[in-house]
Amino acid sequence: MGKEFKTTLETHDLPTRIEVIDQPSSIYNINYETFKEYFVEEGFETEEKWELYLQDFVGVDQDVIEEIAEFYDVYWAYCDPDGHRNKGNDYFVIYK
Repeated sequence: MGKEFKTTLETHDLPTRIEVIDQPSSIYNINYETFKEYFVEEGFETEEKWELYLQDFVGVDQDVIEEIAEFYDVYWAYCDPDGHRNKGNDYFVIYK
């Protein structure tokens, strides 16, 4: 899926046209099937095991997003269109 951003390079450090792989707002809604190879490699052979891990997750979402991007040799970015992190409109983009 392609997505176009009306932005400037000064606003977001990503190209203005990208191929979006996933657009999670946190690690809690990353698509398990899309990144299944990564999850299996990390010991989460099933989506249920991943969900159990998330129940006790303590950490930074960005770290997991970065690991997934490195595993698949793709890019990621954090987007906050409002500039107010706690408004709930921020999200990550995993793209190539």
